[in-house]
Amino acid sequence: MAGHAGHRSRLRARREAGEVLPDEQVLELLLCRPIKRRDVLPLARELIRRMGSLEAVLSAPEEELRAVKGVGPRTAEFLRSAEAAELAARERRYIRGVSDAGEVLLPLFEGAERELLAAAFLDGQGRVISARVLCRGDERGVDADSGEIRRLAREQGAQAVIIAHNHPGAMAIPSSDDERSTRALLLELRRDGVELLDHLVVADGDFVSFRDNGALGD
Repeated sequence: MAGHAGHRSRLRARREAGEVLPDEQVLELLLCRPIKRRDVLPLARELIRRMGSLEAVLSAPEEELRAVKGVGPRTAEFLRSAEAAELAARERRYIRGVSDAGEVLLPLFEGAERELLAAAFLDGQGRVISARVLCRGDERGVDADSGEIRRLAREQGAQAVIIAHNHPGAMAIPSSDDERSTRALLLELRRDGVELLDHLVVADGDFVSFRDNGALGD
């Protein structure tokens, strides 16, 4: 039991640190509500395998849910509840605008003393597939590796990307180099059918959006 509690605590810590959890782990966190004392990840995986998706699990009829070994009446009732749907929506991050982008990406820069480059990869509905630090810079700064960003976008089936980098000890003002590299990345991603939605420049817990400032062009 202690092992399961530790695993659940680590999952919550990853979420609170801004990491985006895959659907099976989102469902695992949901199942922790009605099922307190056992490892529920295998059950989460089986439910998604049977139903096809997290959304299908949460909309499945009670009898279909209870046909899965390990799902009792209390668990089936919870999975069909408005509370479960609300929790799932909260865990599955979507980016609909600049403030959402900040909520997803800013935690990745907490405590950073050197420049970092991070990115969020999105599907066609704006759902965050992953959000991660891509590279750490040196005293001269950090370079956007367009080849690596394009590779990750292809691997994840992303249709849009938002990048962010920080200016430790300085202001969140894009430099001319930032503007040139952003424009080059935008054009390269478009060749792959992927849209660069924004570039955030982060400093002192705040950020400036290229899109808000009209710096991404058309």
